[in-house]
Amino acid sequence: MQHIDAAMHMLRRRRTDYPLTFPQKGIILSTFVTAMIGGAWTSHKGPRKNFKWEDYILDYCTGFHKSQVFERWRGNEFIYFVLHLPTARHWVTVEVDIELWKINVYDCDSSVRHWTAMEPILKVWSNRRPR
Repeated sequence: MQHIDAAMHMLRRRRTDYPLTFPQKGIILSTFVTAMIGGAWTSHKGPRKNFKWEDYILDYCTGFHKSQVFERWRGNEFIYFVLHLPTARHWVTVEVDIELWKINVYDCDSSVRHWTAMEPILKVWSNRRPR
C-alpha cells in the first residue's frame, strides 16, 4: 500500500504547490484514512442505527487536524480514494460526490470484477458518511 499512498501524496502535493493549475475541488484520501474510517465502521458491535462516529473521525472530516493528509471536507466537491479488492487482488479508484453522496468507481480493468460484484462493497461504503 505504500506505493499507492506515495502516488496519492504526489497528487495532493501537486494541488498544494500549483493551486492555479490544479484547483482544489476534491480531497484525495490516503489508504490510512480509508482504513481508519473502515475500521471504525466495521468494529461497531450492535445495530447500525446506534452507530456514532468517534471524535477523531469527525475531527478529520472537519479539518480539525490541519495537514495534507487530513483535509477538511467542507468546501470541497469530491472525495477521491483507492479501494483494494483483496479477493480480486485489484485496486479501483472511487469518487464520492460530497453534496449528493453519490459514488462513482473507476476501474482500469473491469474484466477483473463485474460491476454487480462491486455493489455489496459499495453499499457498505455508502453507509459510512460521517454526519
